Amino acid sequence: MKNLIILTVLALTLGSAGAAYLESGDSQRVPELPNPPRIMPPPPDGAPALKSLIRRLEIGRAYHQSGLTVFPLRLRRSQSSQVLTMGEALRRGDLIIREKRKAQVSRLQVRNQGASPVFLMAGEIILGGKQNRIVRSDVLLPGRSGVVEIDVYCGEQDRWQGGKVAFQSSTSLTSPSLRRMAAGSASQDGIWREIDTRLEQAEVKSSTRNYHEIYDDQKVQRHVERCLEAFRKVPRSDTVGVAVFRGHRVLGVELFSDDDLFARLWPKICRSYAADLATPMPEPYLREKRRWPWPGQPGKSSVRRMLDNVLNAGFQRVANPGVGTYWNLNRTVTGNALEYDGSLVHATVFPDVVRIQPLR
Repeated sequence: MKNLIILTVLALTLGSAGAAYLESGDSQRVPELPNPPRIMPPPPDGAPALKSLIRRLEIGRAYHQSGLTVFPLRLRRSQSSQVLTMGEALRRGDLIIREKRKAQVSRLQVRNQGASPVFLMAGEIILGGKQNRIVRSDVLLPGRSGVVEIDVYCGEQDRWQGGKVAFQSSTSLTSPSLRRMAAGSASQDGIWREIDTRLEQAEVKSSTRNYHEIYDDQKVQRHVERCLEAFRKVPRSDTVGVAVFRGHRVLGVELFSDDDLFARLWPKICRSYAADLATPMPEPYLREKRRWPWPGQPGKSSVRRMLDNVLNAGFQRVANPGVGTYWNLNRTVTGNALEYDGSLVHATVFPDVVRIQPLR
């Protein structure tokens, strides 16, 4: 009788613990407990879809332009997810973005009215409303999602008006440095300071301290157009991501399981890295300015080293307003990965150590 009582208590305890969230392919996570903790216990193997994809990747031939080097990351058997981008969904009228009734800098309301899932990528710039916003983390909205609140950063500090202006999706992402900060859960003050630095370095004057005005600058536009042309052949039917270097410094890695989704987002991703050329090289490369361009180029071994760092990273599962499982990556890299239905939706990874030594 005593053993039966113990087993019954254990069963009830495990049953209640496992019911904290309900997940399905067609609905959001629904909290059954008030104020659930943000940090969620991970399964034994963090980000299994990301790790599986990395182990199957092939590193393609590098493309070079204006100090940027792009290595395509190829996968022989990529997947098709039928996911819409934010821009596509807005143009179709499937996605609604609006201010909250009591508008907040750090929150927006979104609703997917269509049948196809919609992907909002961390770093995407949302124009309009009371001020421009930056999507803080990857979000996958299911079809007919209902109203969902997402976390955003302010990308335009000195404006808070015009709330009836319809939101639009920019054709650009924020810089790798801003996206790296977002992946590390930077404060809004930290984001504002970085935006001010970026505007100053690009010699762009903005009356509202609007990050997006960097992309209106003619010098930046010239950099961007040259890179878009040089890297236009990067997407192809087996390309699911890229590793991007500036000189011998790895800027970041972008990965998808869907080659078509990558191809549709590549121009936006490319603009993000290309705009980085409008700002000075970070240390320690400023000391080597006289040697620009540096002899040699980063090689595939540098890419593989970065991918190995991803495999060896620490993984922390965190709550996310859409569907799927969201991971923070730390220790050997900084980044995030969103997985859904056994596949990787998107991962963006930045180095924890910013310099990879030149190959001899």
